[in-house]
Amino acid sequence: MVALLLSGCVVDDAAPVRTVDDARLRNGQVPVALSTTLDMQLDWQQQAALDPAFATPAGAQRLDLAGATRVGEAIVVMRLREAAAAGAPPAGLAEWTYAVDCRSDQARLLGAGVGIGAGEPGALPSAVSAPAQADRTRLFALACAKRTACQLRIKANPCERVRAASLAALGRQPLRQAR
Repeated sequence: MVALLLSGCVVDDAAPVRTVDDARLRNGQVPVALSTTLDMQLDWQQQAALDPAFATPAGAQRLDLAGATRVGEAIVVMRLREAAAAGAPPAGLAEWTYAVDCRSDQARLLGAGVGIGAGEPGALPSAVSAPAQADRTRLFALACAKRTACQLRIKANPCERVRAASLAALGRQPLRQAR
């Protein structure tokens, strides 16, 4: 009987994430078994190199895609960060975490703050203003479009190739992320 009750808990914990309103997203508690890490650490210039359709328009806020995880077939949790000036550290920049449903384009702000990791899920309310809708929607569309091609476990995926080319142009060797 106890085993049956415990197995029921495991099944509930492993239930697929089907909506951006899932409480596990707000708390950052999505089970690892439901997550696929995406290889999406792209600055605003690399985003344009990955797909010119997602280039930052003139006059728009420059945002970096600081990470993304697919937590369902069409749900992506992504971290956006203000773009740093060339050579400047990202420590004092605003950061936001959103859950996005790639089928409906529905999005929920999960966290916001200033500094690396300050925008993690649950970091609300925050005095940090959200980026303009057009600026964040462009990044949502990019992450949704590349959510299967840019999986971290896929060696030489399109996102990794763009970063490597960007570093090569700067005369640096790319570091392969641990798998």
